[in-house]
Amino acid sequence: VDALVSASEITIVQITGISDREGAERMFRIYPNPAGDFLVIEPLNEPVLQGKIRIELFAVTGQKLIDTGYRGITETGIELDVHALPAGSYHLRLTCGEGVYNEVVMVR
Repeated sequence: VDALVSASEITIVQITGISDREGAERMFRIYPNPAGDFLVIEPLNEPVLQGKIRIELFAVTGQKLIDTGYRGITETGIELDVHALPAGSYHLRLTCGEGVYNEVVMVR
């Protein structure tokens, strides 16, 4: 059998999570992106407003930098203080009764 494959022909794909960007856009508005001092997480529907929300922020290395929870947030949303973080890309994970939503955010 002539089925040898060289290393240059192999592609490794790693799935690290499922992102429902369309669902997240209906549930939250996240701005500004890129962020300076604060990142605003604004709920867009009643279940999110009245329920609990967990906010996690990860560095590209996977290190968890922020892990906080809120209950009964206001319509104006949550200001997440990111001023002390170095400029770069971060993974934001929002968990609420409506699901888990992932977003890449930039800090400048």
